[in-house]
Amino acid sequence: MKVLDRSVCALVTLTATLILLQGCEKSQPTANAPEPAPVSAVEVRLNPSGPLVIVTAVSEFDLTPRGYVQAFLLRDGQRLTLDDPADAAGSSATIAGKHVHDFAFDLNRPAISAVTGKLGALGKRIDVTGHSASSGLDETLSVEVYDDFPTMALVTAVVRNAS
Repeated sequence: MKVLDRSVCALVTLTATLILLQGCEKSQPTANAPEPAPVSAVEVRLNPSGPLVIVTAVSEFDLTPRGYVQAFLLRDGQRLTLDDPADAAGSSATIAGKHVHDFAFDLNRPAISAVTGKLGALGKRIDVTGHSASSGLDETLSVEVYDDFPTMALVTAVVRNAS
């Protein structure tokens, strides 16, 4: 019986040792790494000789130097549009009965930021400034494109008389 008691005692000791060693092998829980912030899929392409192009997965919006926004639907590698801007001005103002529509926008230095509107958390806001030589008015044109609404561009114009 003494041999059996020694065997049981050895088995209990071995089991306890293995349990303790297994507990020691557990690694410390790693600190939760912060998840990367989501990034908008809207892309802005600067084009020194042409329009500023805002690209989503299904559409493109061309902002011309005159402030016109032309929309395109992307299908089978083609840009489809019903729009024909010709030489259309994007915006105009009326000052003392005179129509002002000669705003020229600087598309080479847009201010690009994240959207802060209520149509979604992701998207881009593009602000460009322009000037009317005939009236002296300044204009800021803002185009917002949201990831949740990739076929829509919201355009806002603010006209200021700096003189």
